[in-house]
Formats: sequence, C-alpha cells, structure tokens
Amino acid sequence: MAISPKVIQLIDQKLTPLIRTGCRIGQIKMVCGAGAELVKQGSVQTESEY
Repeated sequence: MAISPKVIQLIDQKLTPLIRTGCRIGQIKMVCGAGAELVKQGSVQTESEY
C-alpha cells in the first residue's frame, strides 16, 4: 500500500515553512504510529525543493 497523496501533501505543507526559515532537515523529526505505511516504507518523497 502506498502513502496517500493527501498525507504527502500535509507533510510537505508542514515541512516547507520550517525549511524556508532555516531549520535543517537533519534536525526535523516526525512521529507516526508503528503500523503506519510511512514506517513500513521508511521514507517519503515530498514536493519541497529545499
């Protein structure tokens, strides 16, 4: 099962302002449920260009 495009869009909407203000991506942590598809996949590709 793939990660929902709506979930990817939500993640991107939350990441973009953080990255624009100078937050380093290596310092950002995301918490999700143990059974979530994101955990199974291990990563998510967003549209953010930063």
